[in-house]
Amino acid sequence: MEINYKCPVCSSNVVIKLSDVGHVIRCPKCNLKINVKKDAQFDKNVKHIKNKR
Repeated sequence: MEINYKCPVCSSNVVIKLSDVGHVIRCPKCNLKINVKKDAQFDKNVKHIKNKR
């Protein structure tokens, strides 16, 4: 399953896999290292995706 994650620097929409949570990825636009953290907004996005199924 993939979700959208916003880069904190360039605000680019980055598509990440659920398995990326807790890891560091790179933004494809600005090349910033992003620590993908689980937070309230992340939980809300996952619930929304799961409810669509």
